[in-house]
Amino acid sequence: MHGGKSPQALAKAEERLRALEFPAIAAVGALIEHADSDAVRLAAARWALELLGHKAAVQVHSESETIIRLIRDDPAPLILEQRDDDE
Repeated sequence: MHGGKSPQALAKAEERLRALEFPAIAAVGALIEHADSDAVRLAAARWALELLGHKAAVQVHSESETIIRLIRDDPAPLILEQRDDDE
């Protein structure tokens, strides 16, 4: 036995994970805001929304139009739309 499952080792591991919580959130936010790829931005947004209890259904209609529909447990869905139309 090397003590990896001892109460003090488990407490220390949990402490290290909790210390990463806010940096991880900041990293996902930075990807959503600044990633070079639309695919990376959408994947980070989807991951964050799913952690918040939403089911994201992403539809890409063209290179300039992306619709993200969030499906929640309540009856009224929240719909976010991003349009880069030059109209």
